Amino acid sequence: MSQSPFPGMDPFMECHWGDMHASLVVYASDQIRPLLPPGLRARIDERAYVEGDYQLRRKRRPNKQESIDSAVLPAVDDNFVSVLVRGSTVTETFVQIIDMRSSDRVITVIEFVGPNMKRSGPGRDAYSTERDECRQAGVNMVEIDLTLEGSRESIFPQIASLDCSPTAAYVAMVTRATNPDEPIVYQLPLQYRLPSIAIPLRASDSDIFLDLQPLIEHAYEGYDFLDYTQPPPVPLGDADAKWADEMLRTAGKR
Repeated sequence: MSQSPFPGMDPFMECHWGDMHASLVVYASDQIRPLLPPGLRARIDERAYVEGDYQLRRKRRPNKQESIDSAVLPAVDDNFVSVLVRGSTVTETFVQIIDMRSSDRVITVIEFVGPNMKRSGPGRDAYSTERDECRQAGVNMVEIDLTLEGSRESIFPQIASLDCSPTAAYVAMVTRATNPDEPIVYQLPLQYRLPSIAIPLRASDSDIFLDLQPLIEHAYEGYDFLDYTQPPPVPLGDADAKWADEMLRTAGKR
């Protein structure tokens, strides 16, 4: 089995985040399924949104039928028409823990945060809406950010007010429905193995724990082609970059 030279998250995998995200969701669901108490089940759900809509103004052509993927807007004048061109549909998966004895009520949501969720646009809007709905419905939230691209503060504003090191490359945050204003934050430095994090369930249940490191190691299988002689796809901070360079040279990757 191929193994990453990094002890925890491998920053060189971020350019393959779409594939990696899908794998992590499946592996996390598989790992926690046998740990759940009676009545609870893990399932994979998804949300979809359209990314990249734009408005095009073009010359009107008589009897021109517009594509089904676009919508004709009111004409600017007799010679030109505005067309809203639809972008691509993005689908993101996540893990839900449901209570089968209570009409499949959602107890906990586990999200692997990606760059689309941290950039201004429809991805972050869709994710923010879902987070708000979970909080209003009394759902526990587990958010695991193993990407460097995008503004983390845009979706984790609580971190700024907590006693956290701003230099930790990655982070996970557990927000309990019973105490939503005091989330538990896990700092995940590049230099260390990823930890097990608490997954809250019903108020009457003990937490179970999701071990993040085996998920990454499983997802890394098939990525032994990564080129470590080049910089990572998203630049590291100065201290992490220096450490990574020294580590890769010691491992014979540079």
